[in-house]
Amino acid sequence: MEASSSSRARSMPLPMEGLHEAGPSPFVTKTFEMVDDPNTNHIVSWNKGGTSFVVWDPHSFSATILPLYFKHNNFSSFVRQLNTYGFRKIEAERWEFMNEGFLMGQRDLLKSIKRRTSSSSPPSLQHSQPDPGVELPQLREERNILMMEITRLRQEEQRARCYIQAMEQRINGAEKKQRHMMSFLRHAVENPSLLQQLLGQKKELDDAAVGQASLVKTESVENMSELEALALEMQGHGRQRTDGPERELDDEFWEELLMNDDSLEEDVANEKQTS
Repeated sequence: MEASSSSRARSMPLPMEGLHEAGPSPFVTKTFEMVDDPNTNHIVSWNKGGTSFVVWDPHSFSATILPLYFKHNNFSSFVRQLNTYGFRKIEAERWEFMNEGFLMGQRDLLKSIKRRTSSSSPPSLQHSQPDPGVELPQLREERNILMMEITRLRQEEQRARCYIQAMEQRINGAEKKQRHMMSFLRHAVENPSLLQQLLGQKKELDDAAVGQASLVKTESVENMSELEALALEMQGHGRQRTDGPERELDDEFWEELLMNDDSLEEDVANEKQTS
């Protein structure tokens, strides 16, 4: 009876057993969650066998995924952390990494992945010279990472320059258009008869267009100011037209219009002298 009681006591699990066992590091856990997310498989995912993971798009990985898990967007820093935890880059043509304890669907193995420190190395190796066969591939890998970052930064700089150049062109165009409008308004204010004569020409154009109403296509000019519409119509490109392509209010148009304004002013002045 006593023997059976003692055997049952030995077979019962101890309540504190396993409570003090260290879990996986936060870096390894976050990396596993990041790779295991099916929504980002086009950026980072497991390989076909689930024995390694691949960063398919390093740029998107650095810009969108790393900040969510590690609060930074430095891909080279992430790769150095992988090396610290014993991950190895196994493909030269792509960013594929593996670790014996990092397998798809086996989260329980993550606790076996430990951070490598100098104190964990054998004493005979702590002060030994680095092995060129190990150091050179790592240096090449870090160089490739830096070159990729430099290329990305140059591309962003080029895009920024193109954007700034396009904005400068738009601003210059708007300023030119504003100057032409102000010049036209100044001519109109200084010569009230100019507008009357322009309105008369507009009426003549409208009357001439009535007879060809069946051939005229009405065009929408909702985004055009009344002054611009009047100016276009005075040049034969008003709200209604019979032929010819649509004409924009470019520099050549305004120069032609202002030259016509000057000729109209001369006509008005001559009429005053004769009267």
